Amino acid sequence: MMKPNPSRGTKVADENQQLLQGQARDEPVAVTRWRAAERRLYPLIMVDADLYKTAVTLVHEAAQVLSRECGTVAELTHVDAAGVLAQCPSTALATSSGFDPGTALDAARAHRFRDLAAREPDAGPEPRQGGQP
Repeated sequence: MMKPNPSRGTKVADENQQLLQGQARDEPVAVTRWRAAERRLYPLIMVDADLYKTAVTLVHEAAQVLSRECGTVAELTHVDAAGVLAQCPSTALATSSGFDPGTALDAARAHRFRDLAAREPDAGPEPRQGGQP
């Protein structure tokens, strides 16, 4: 299976449907995927600044929706992806520009997860950076 690539003109399969149908079996797998989506956004700035701006705008809009609709990690894991993206004005522009809105949604989920993890002791540990405890 091809790795997701949010570059212009590349279609990216939305793995959310496969993972999130019914009960999420392994929340850490979802969190890992959300963080990977975030990391895939950053290189866009060097390749296509306009597409990066569009992508970041969509991430921001999706994060706002997730903040309103997801008060727990479980809700974040099970949120309706299409429903969230339908509330984001930039979804159509991102899609027409060749950017996968699912990547933006997953990046927004990573952002929301960090916020929830800070408040929910059971949300799971944040990865340590720079070898610090």
